[in-house]
Parts: sequence; structure tokens; C-alpha cells
Amino acid sequence: MPGSGKTSVAEAGSELGLSVINMGDSVREESLRRRGSVEAEDVGEVMIELRRERGKNAVAELSIPRMQSVEGDVVLMDGIRSPAEIDSFRKLGPVKILAVEASRETRSERLLGRGRHDAPNAVSAFENRERREKSVGVEKVMAMADARVVNENVTHQEFVDNASNILNRWMNEGSG
Repeated sequence: MPGSGKTSVAEAGSELGLSVINMGDSVREESLRRRGSVEAEDVGEVMIELRRERGKNAVAELSIPRMQSVEGDVVLMDGIRSPAEIDSFRKLGPVKILAVEASRETRSERLLGRGRHDAPNAVSAFENRERREKSVGVEKVMAMADARVVNENVTHQEFVDNASNILNRWMNEGSG
């Protein structure tokens, strides 16, 4: 979910040598092409449009060329939001899902306090983003997770270490 710490997990994966693909980059590119904007509301609407036009796995299909262009057998996909996207990736190889969790209150505080251009600037914007994420199936993806890392009541370093340990274990399973 937004504000849970997915970007920190992606950075940890990168530090472990994984190639990281942010699925939102494909949506932002499409939003720029369609609307000339990468503002959060426009990107969110384009994400919904893509899924309506091309199916629930549209963002995965847009992201697959990026995934296939990177080095290495293991790729960390940042931002999977629907079971259909997982199905698209499973056609290419094994998939592990790491759910990154934090309470709604913590995520809201983080997002509203961010300086990022895509961060909501009011509670209503957070609520809209939350509804949009849920509408495409992110909760179903989280329920399918092979492991969970909780970003709540721990230091940032403890959270990153916990995520890194899981990613390391999975990488070692794949090489054995």
C-alpha cells in the first residue's frame, strides 16, 4: 500500500545486486504521453484507464520489456497491484511476493509528510489513492504473499534489514 516502505525495500534489493523495475515508471510514461502530466491524480487515472482498456495485467505487460532488458535472472518488481499482474510474470518464471505492511495511520502520516511530487497533500487525496489501489486488487496481492515485512514500530534500519534478510534468503534459494 502507498507509504508502506516499498521504495526502501526496492533500494535494499538494489544494494543486494538485484535489478529493480518500478512498475509505476511505465504508468508515468503513459500518463506523460496521454496527459502531458505525471501529477499523482493523472497517473492514478491513467493506471485505471490502462487496466480498463488492456486488462487487469496492463501495467505488468507494459513493464515486461523493461524487465527483460536488465541483467540477471532475478528482478525485483516494485509496485505489483493485481493478481493478473502476477499471472503475467509467472508466465516468464517463478515469482515470490513480499508484502510490505504498515498501518493506515502510519502510511497516511508518511505520505502527507513527504516532499515527493506524487505524495498526497491532504487526507482526502490519501483516501482517494487508497481507494484506487484497493480497486485494482492490491489487497489480494498482499494476501498471496510468500513473506511479509512490517514497517511499524521498528527503526528504518531494522525494517530494511528485515526486508534484506528475506530477499537474501530468496536469492540463495534460487541459486541452490
